[in-house]
Amino acid sequence: MPFLISFVDGKLHAEIDWGLKRINNQFPNALLALLFSMSSIL
Repeated sequence: MPFLISFVDGKLHAEIDWGLKRINNQFPNALLALLFSMSSIL
Protein backbone atom coordinates (compact mmCIF):
# COMPACT_ATOMS: atom_id res chain seq x y z
CA MET A 1 0.00 0.00 0.00
CA PRO A 2 2.74 2.58 0.78
CA PHE A 3 4.22 1.82 -2.65
CA LEU A 4 0.93 2.72 -4.34
CA ILE A 5 0.69 5.97 -2.37
CA SER A 6 4.27 6.95 -3.20
CA PHE A 7 3.67 6.11 -6.87
CA VAL A 8 0.54 8.30 -7.02
CA ASP A 9 2.32 11.03 -5.03
CA GLY A 10 5.30 10.92 -7.39
CA LYS A 11 3.01 11.08 -10.44
CA LEU A 12 1.16 14.02 -8.92
CA HIS A 13 4.41 15.86 -8.19
CA ALA A 14 5.59 15.22 -11.75
CA GLU A 15 2.37 16.64 -13.19
CA ILE A 16 2.47 19.67 -10.89
CA ASP A 17 6.13 20.23 -11.80
CA TRP A 18 5.29 19.99 -15.52
CA GLY A 19 2.36 22.37 -15.06
CA LEU A 20 4.52 24.90 -13.22
CA LYS A 21 7.19 24.74 -15.91
CA ARG A 22 4.56 25.24 -18.60
CA ILE A 23 3.06 28.21 -16.76
CA ASN A 24 6.53 29.60 -16.08
CA ASN A 25 7.44 29.38 -19.76
CA GLN A 26 4.28 31.21 -20.79
CA PHE A 27 3.84 33.78 -18.02
CA PRO A 28 7.06 34.20 -15.98
CA ASN A 29 6.18 37.73 -14.84
CA ALA A 30 2.62 36.80 -13.87
CA LEU A 31 3.89 33.81 -11.92
CA LEU A 32 6.45 35.92 -10.06
CA ALA A 33 3.79 38.52 -9.29
CA LEU A 34 1.47 35.80 -7.97
CA LEU A 35 4.21 34.29 -5.79
CA PHE A 36 5.14 37.73 -4.48
CA SER A 37 1.54 38.59 -3.58
CA MET A 38 1.08 35.20 -1.89
CA SER A 39 4.27 35.60 0.14
CA SER A 40 3.30 39.11 1.21
CA ILE A 41 -0.07 37.79 2.45
CA LEU A 42 1.72 35.12 4.47
